[in-house]
Amino acid sequence: MNKLLIEILTGLNKRSQYLAPSFVDCVDQSDESIEICQNYVCPNHTFKCSYGGCIHDEIVCDGIKDCIDGKDEAKDLCTALNCKNDDCRKYTCKNDEFSCENTGQCIPMNKVCDGTHQCQDATDEKSDICKNRSCSKDYFRCAYGGCVPSSSQCNLRADCYDWSDEDDDTCGNSLPEGACNLPLVEPGTWYNVGNCERCRPGSTVPELTRLEFNCYGNTSIEGASIAYCQGSRWLPSLPTCLSASSTKKCPIVNSPGAIQYCEIKQGVKAGLTSCNHPASIGTRISLKCHHFYERERGSSHITCLHDGTWSQIPLSCRPTCGIRTSALATMIIRGWKPSPKEDIPWHATLFSYENGLWNFFCGGTLITEKIVLTAGHCIWKTSPDTIKVLLDSNSSNFTNQNKETQIRDIDRIELHGSYQDYEGNYGSDLALLIFKNPALINPRVLPACIDWSSRYDVTQRIGEVGFIAGMGVTENDTFSSNLRIVSAQIISEDVCRKKEMPDFRKYLTYTSFCAGWANGTAVCNGDSGGGFLLQRPNTNIWEVHGIVSLSPRRLGGFLCDPNYYTVFTKIGKRSNEKSRR
Repeated sequence: MNKLLIEILTGLNKRSQYLAPSFVDCVDQSDESIEICQNYVCPNHTFKCSYGGCIHDEIVCDGIKDCIDGKDEAKDLCTALNCKNDDCRKYTCKNDEFSCENTGQCIPMNKVCDGTHQCQDATDEKSDICKNRSCSKDYFRCAYGGCVPSSSQCNLRADCYDWSDEDDDTCGNSLPEGACNLPLVEPGTWYNVGNCERCRPGSTVPELTRLEFNCYGNTSIEGASIAYCQGSRWLPSLPTCLSASSTKKCPIVNSPGAIQYCEIKQGVKAGLTSCNHPASIGTRISLKCHHFYERERGSSHITCLHDGTWSQIPLSCRPTCGIRTSALATMIIRGWKPSPKEDIPWHATLFSYENGLWNFFCGGTLITEKIVLTAGHCIWKTSPDTIKVLLDSNSSNFTNQNKETQIRDIDRIELHGSYQDYEGNYGSDLALLIFKNPALINPRVLPACIDWSSRYDVTQRIGEVGFIAGMGVTENDTFSSNLRIVSAQIISEDVCRKKEMPDFRKYLTYTSFCAGWANGTAVCNGDSGGGFLLQRPNTNIWEVHGIVSLSPRRLGGFLCDPNYYTVFTKIGKRSNEKSRR
């Protein structure tokens, strides 16, 4: 697939490093087997599971088995750690244990002032406890007094909870020109990072990054609520909250496609809580994918840590792609109108604003919740605010839609970098329409899949039959009032060149392929941008392999000639890699 599409789908934001504790990524769990993990050396701020995996200290004994072997929730380990309020008085800490001030928890003495909070109330890392402690010879002293191994200093990870082991002056780091490190904040203060939702304090961000500060509870902000990175400095000065007793919280988790259940694990407010507000320390979020979504990455359980960050990357879900709930009927000239039971859930209909009306002009294919793939010539030199995309639409009349039709405004348009319209013979005729708001995924609105691996490259599937949907010109030389479907057979380049008129052959390039019947059945004007769909071999998954681009005109006219093959733009990694060479 072209670089533009890959970058948009995967995201360009720089992400900070997260620990992925004892999290199974392989279906067969082989990535968390004892054979692989038993000799793995866990970082000092983590807990080692019996089989060798590592989890963050703060999520030990929180009621959820993060180690796949369950060691982090073993009864002999967690009885005292999980006590609440007066129950904690039943337990007396041993001589080699530290008693947390407010909860009565007992933690190993060697965990006190080690750079990471183990006490639920964070009293094991208080400055007034740690500042009078001395560090061993091979240890680095954090600014607040804690001690971490000298080897952990300047390792691009915060081992001191105040990040002082990664201080730029200490480490001799030189920031990129104009860049800044995300700042620590005073208790009770938190901020959102523009274009970098998963960044943590200490992460390097580019110049002009925007921070939006807020305070918790009844406290008020002192200073400007907005700061920008300018010349490697945050300007204006970073604000604070008037109440110094406030505690840090974790930001609201944005996980489209996932259902969230939030639970406060400690204190007088313990129990289920709303997920629509910043989370207090120790809050646990359980996530699972909605219907019509599948797991993409991340963890289904995350915990709010004492530095105001989440213990793991949260679960993200992507719409299930390429699934139809009915069989395929075999625009659209000499095509067929799909029956009510035959859905084309990824087809998008494009309308443009002209003379006070919204008029149908092209088709497209939904490939994610927020992106429609279409032809570059459809939107060449077009403003996003003059386009609307309709999903689950069967009519070319903008005002004659069913109640389930979804209408989406366009935030921006991304053309393929090599597309030059007629000056480039319409090569790389691809564009992306990015919605302002995501589509609502349901049985009638689902994205088509893309063959990212190019395993089933369209050029290797000569003779196979795919289908296209659209509302273009029909055999009556008028736009169709309803969605229609047509099938088309993939044709070899040699056969296509011999069939096409000489002045049309210049449009056959390595970014295109031919399909059709050359017998009066074809796509036509208005069908541009629609997707050419093929079924993945031996599955019920449908993938978009081409975009309707060009077809020869009839002599002396502007309408297509259905007795010739149609040229489609390839949707494939290999073909678009060639265009960048």
